[in-house]
Amino acid sequence: MNVRNLSRRILLGLRRRLEPLAAPAVQARAAARVAADPGLWMARADAAIARGVAWFAPQQDLTMSALYILWRSWRRGAEPRFAFVEDRIARYRRTIRDPALRLFDPTYDPDAPEHRRLPDIMEVRPYLPIELMMIEAVWADVRDPGADFLGRIAAIDDGAGYGATHIVVAADLMKRSGAYPAPVLDALMAPVAAPMARSNRRTPYAGDIFAERIVMLRWMGRDDLCRPGWTAMLIDRQNPDGGWSARGVPPEGLSNQHTTCLALAALAEHRMAERAAR
Repeated sequence: MNVRNLSRRILLGLRRRLEPLAAPAVQARAAARVAADPGLWMARADAAIARGVAWFAPQQDLTMSALYILWRSWRRGAEPRFAFVEDRIARYRRTIRDPALRLFDPTYDPDAPEHRRLPDIMEVRPYLPIELMMIEAVWADVRDPGADFLGRIAAIDDGAGYGATHIVVAADLMKRSGAYPAPVLDALMAPVAAPMARSNRRTPYAGDIFAERIVMLRWMGRDDLCRPGWTAMLIDRQNPDGGWSARGVPPEGLSNQHTTCLALAALAEHRMAERAAR
């Protein structure tokens, strides 16, 4: 191991130890700022969304994750400015063969001649194992994923990380398609809600997983577990170009589609919840 890598590991270790100690003060300060003028922060969230949408504007090719997060929040009524995603979905459909496209259109057939001639997503950007499980969820209403499928989904629970958030994604996909009874899927999601909220309360860093937890809690209807101060923490992390970056998400230090779409959805969902509460 060279000196640079050793130094990096030491710094990462120190960060993991020190960040929880800083969390209470950072969270309290963010909460106080929002509580002092909620209307101001609603306006700041609106402006941050406008800048984030503008960041996406010149980008014609979006990842499936970005397409889905923006589309789902748009369809939930959180933010009409996310309607631009329809054009990007159409472009994706014209250029890539991907079974995940069925989540936007139940009639999509990846084996249709017009789709079979396109580059396959597994050749362009192979899906990770957890993403392949999400595709199983997309098709679960018409292709039996097996009697153990819900057990396999539950088994990816990692406390409050991307495994937990993907349990919510899978359940949400299957609730919309009617693959399983809603009470069964609600029970599948329920155990991850409190740990996700608790993990967000214990960090001073509004990164990628922080935003993803917020979005999943909102989709679950657990507005009661989301704190207004998280909005300020996300807005503070917006880059000058209008996007968001996060540690561990490439390109390192630069705005990326994944973190940006999650931050935008989290802000939009916050604004929708605040409007509904008035």
